[in-house]
Order: sequence, then C-alpha cells, then structure tokens
Amino acid sequence: MLNLLRGQNFTGFTPYAALFNGNPEEGGAELSGGNYARVPLAYAAPAEIAGTNTMSISNSYVSSVRADSLWGTCTHVGVMDSQTGGACVAWATLENARVMGQGCAMVFNEGRLPISIN
Repeated sequence: MLNLLRGQNFTGFTPYAALFNGNPEEGGAELSGGNYARVPLAYAAPAEIAGTNTMSISNSYVSSVRADSLWGTCTHVGVMDSQTGGACVAWATLENARVMGQGCAMVFNEGRLPISIN
C-alpha cells in the first residue's frame, strides 16, 4: 500500500489530496467551488517506525490553488486514487477546521501528510 502511494508497482497511479467537510468514510463530502481541484502528492520510501508501524511521509510541499469562491469548511484531507472520482484510500482529520473562502489555499509542508500501516 505505501509503495502504491509512491507510484511504485502500478503504472500510472498518482495519489491526490482532496479536501473534505467531514470524515470521508462517514458521509463527509469533498469540497467544491470555483477553482477547486485535487492536488497530486508524492511520498518517500516506506520505513519502519518504532518497531510496529510502517510509515511513508509526503516528500514535497503541496498547495492547492486559491479559492475564487467559498469552498466550505475543511475538516479532513483524503488521499484519493485519481484526480477526479475514484476512491479515498486514506484520510486524516485536521487539528483545526479551516473555512476555505475566496483567496484561501490549503498548504501542507513536506512531511505533513504521513501515512502509516500497522
């Protein structure tokens, strides 16, 4: 799974970050609005962490385009298996919800979107 997120073993697979207004597994909807689009992600090689989990860390700066209208309130980030449609393969809850209004962009610095499997 972690190598899949890195684009390994499956030709053409690129993970994308999507913004949600709730947990994607519990009915949360992907944000939408003017200029909204999923953003491609890149991950480092998986490594064992603390002897129990295997983790892969995002290895690039990720920024959405700036909203040109209200997208809604972002509470979760999903890792999607395609640029549009597709399936959510992992998700995380943000520490602080963020209203994505006109002029806002969601930014994640390198290492801020880890994925672990235990």
